[in-house]
Amino acid sequence: MARSILVVDDEASVRSVLRSTLERAGFTVSEASDGRQAVDLLQQEHFDLAIVDILLPERDGLETIMFLHLERPETKVIAITGSENELYLKTARLMGVSKTFTKPLRMQELQSVTRELLAV
Repeated sequence: MARSILVVDDEASVRSVLRSTLERAGFTVSEASDGRQAVDLLQQEHFDLAIVDILLPERDGLETIMFLHLERPETKVIAITGSENELYLKTARLMGVSKTFTKPLRMQELQSVTRELLAV
């Protein structure tokens, strides 16, 4: 059974690239365009991994990561951001995310980390 990943990013182009890259690698991918939509999906489905942008509308990425840690602790989390402010990723690391990346993402590295986190 394919491992499932939730990609949460307000940029449709980022979600699209991540989806196609991860699906080619054999993962099942769902998308959310903001934190509220992500939480709704997380309450309905199980995901092995969530890739969460820190700066999101509706409910920001840090709130979404907090929800994941409280309600879905088995879900691994990768935090991403396009912000130059290192404080966002530092905060995410303090919250216990598995890995952080700054945009633009290097797809090969993301794929490698994803496989490692999901032990596939």
